[in-house]
Amino acid sequence: MGDRWGESMLLSAEERVAIWARVTERCGDSAQVLAAISECGVAQARVLLRRAVACGCVAAVLEAPRLESLASQPGTSELFFRAVADTADIPILIRVRLGRGGKCLAPEAVGSLASHPRITGALVHSDSADLVAAVSEACGAAFSILVSDLEVAVPCLRGSACAAVLSLASIVPFYALSIEEAVRTREISAATELVARAAPLSALLKRHGVPGMKSALDMRGSYGGTPRLPLLRLDPTAQSDVSRALHGLAS
Repeated sequence: MGDRWGESMLLSAEERVAIWARVTERCGDSAQVLAAISECGVAQARVLLRRAVACGCVAAVLEAPRLESLASQPGTSELFFRAVADTADIPILIRVRLGRGGKCLAPEAVGSLASHPRITGALVHSDSADLVAAVSEACGAAFSILVSDLEVAVPCLRGSACAAVLSLASIVPFYALSIEEAVRTREISAATELVARAAPLSALLKRHGVPGMKSALDMRGSYGGTPRLPLLRLDPTAQSDVSRALHGLAS
C-alpha cells in the first residue's frame, strides 16, 4: 500500500507510481493492491488516482492534506475526500483520525462521507474502540472499517472492524497474523496477551516513525536501509530500545 511507514511524504509522484507498478506486477493475481495517496491537493490526488488505476491497483487509501490552515476550517477534509472521490474509477478508503479536534473527524462526519458511492471504507486512527464502533454504526454494515492502532485491534476486530493495518505487521508479519487468528478463533485472552507483548514495539514505532521502522526491519534481516533526508538513523539508545522490544516477537 505504501503510507507514512513507506516514506510517502518524501517520495515524488513518479517514485510512488513506480512502486505501485512494481508491487502489482510482483503480486499478480495473488493479492489486491491498494495505493496510498497522501500529502497532496485535489488535482494532484486525482492524477495519482488515475495512475494507480493504470498500475492495476484495485482501490486507494486517501488521506487529506495535513495543513494547519485546513485544520482551522471545518469541513475541508470532507470536501477533499468528496472532490477526489467524485472522479474516482476505483473504490476509495478514507484515512481519518477520529475525535472532535480540528485535525480529527467525528463519527457522524465519516458517516456522511459513507453516503458517497465511491467511498466504501475507512482506515481509522483512534485509541478508542467506542469511537470506532460509533463510526461503524454511523456508516452501516456495507462500509469497511480498518483499524491501525494495536491498542484497539482486539475489541475492534471482535465487532466493528473487518481488518487491522498494523505497523508491526511489516516487521513481524506472522506475529500480527497470530493476533487475527486468536480473535477469529475466539481465543480472546491469547489475543490480548499477544497485543500486550507487542505494545512496546508499537509505541516505539509511533515515537520514531520511519527511522524506527527501518531500524527494526534491519534487525529482523529484512532491508530497512537509510532514511531519506531530513530523517536520520536512530541513535544507539533508541536502537537498543527497538531491539529489546523485538525480543520474543516471532516473525
